Amino acid sequence: WPFLFFNKLKTTLEVMGIYAAVAATFVVAHRRAVRKPYTGAIRPIQHHIFHRLNFILIGAGLGTIGLILFFVGGIGGLLEGASDRTRAFAGIQGLFLFLNTLASAIIVWSLRLMTRPTLLSEKVSFLGFLMVALLILALQGQKSTLFILIAAVGIIFHVRIRRFTLPEILIATFALYCALMSYHIYKQEYLVLGRVVSLSSGGQFWDTFYQFLNQQFFGNFMQLQTMAVLVEGMPIPLQYQYGATYWAGITLLIPRSLYPDKPLPSTGTFTEAFWPDAWRATGTTLPAGVFGEGYMNFGIAGALFVAWIAGTFYGR
Repeated sequence: WPFLFFNKLKTTLEVMGIYAAVAATFVVAHRRAVRKPYTGAIRPIQHHIFHRLNFILIGAGLGTIGLILFFVGGIGGLLEGASDRTRAFAGIQGLFLFLNTLASAIIVWSLRLMTRPTLLSEKVSFLGFLMVALLILALQGQKSTLFILIAAVGIIFHVRIRRFTLPEILIATFALYCALMSYHIYKQEYLVLGRVVSLSSGGQFWDTFYQFLNQQFFGNFMQLQTMAVLVEGMPIPLQYQYGATYWAGITLLIPRSLYPDKPLPSTGTFTEAFWPDAWRATGTTLPAGVFGEGYMNFGIAGALFVAWIAGTFYGR
């Protein structure tokens, strides 16, 4: 993703300043929200309400995977398109969002199991559902979804059952990172080519695997990099969107055949503006990030507003 900066040092310092302001805004909003404790009655989730909620979440998830399999021609079509979902599943991208209801069901069920005593049969049922749901979620091809889900369940266990020690957290984090990277290689390369091409065989295997992990790790800091591109490249060549990318999220499920002028989401807008060849050649897009999307729409004020909303939400 090459990009020619006019003044990279100046842009980098500006981006660091923006993210410092974003972090400060988030902390202030979070503390302000925490100072206002919830005054209503706190009641445990009733048995029938829990089952009704889980029935809706699980039903939505299973129904969605059924529709996706129908549209793509079965599991084979789903696996073939996993490495290039933008092109392979054009027109049904919105359906993949509903698969996350399975992740929500896992979190809700985990809260129940870790809050009150439950029967062994329910625990066994949960483990069975967990395996099936993780398999379905893995078919999305999104390692970030799996990471968020596993981290959420781990946090629930940490708060409700037993606090992890720092060494346990570090070991578990490293193991999860390696597992997700292995999944990424399997999904992106082995399913498509029938072999792994990014890792050398023989004695250099571990060296190339380390390089791959290192590259993927620093790729997680790309929100700083994408913000630098936005700061340098707005309002020329990319104009401020003034809410268009958020409207794209609201209208995501409407087919473009019914709404031809539907705006592109932030990923498409960002990639089309700065790397149009990558978009046209491979269908690959690059996310601008949560705060980057705020900046893309309303400049620094947009990034700070998103930070305030996020801080208030997490504080409450």
